[in-house]
Amino acid sequence: MMQWMDDSSGKIIGFVASEKLTDDDYAEYFIPPLEEAIDEYGDVRILLKFENFEGWTAGGAWEDLKLWPKLETIERIAVVGETTVEEMFAWMGKIFGLLSGTEVRYFEQEQIVDAWDWLRENPEELYREREATPAPR
Repeated sequence: MMQWMDDSSGKIIGFVASEKLTDDDYAEYFIPPLEEAIDEYGDVRILLKFENFEGWTAGGAWEDLKLWPKLETIERIAVVGETTVEEMFAWMGKIFGLLSGTEVRYFEQEQIVDAWDWLRENPEELYREREATPAPR
């Protein structure tokens, strides 16, 4: 099951993934809100919170996502989990991030505020701060 998180706003979108995800979850509850945000904001950042997660049903949702034409518009993904299985999914996400250019980080359940904060960071401001800071000698 995939549910929208109320803390979502603007280009920052959060979902709770629980139990077993199906192709319908992906097609009905994940992609449409992403496409709406992309149409409005250009790029998106995603928080995926896993609770009582049991995996995916057999199907092409993962393959569809990898081939999704708007994949490059995802700037960051914060994965929030409670088990080592979910941490493993985060590592898979990091590999995905390397291939797609998306920045992916894993957070424990108690770090969810940190995950939202990381997604809300303004990368342009961070870049300017780094440029303004003199390099160590």
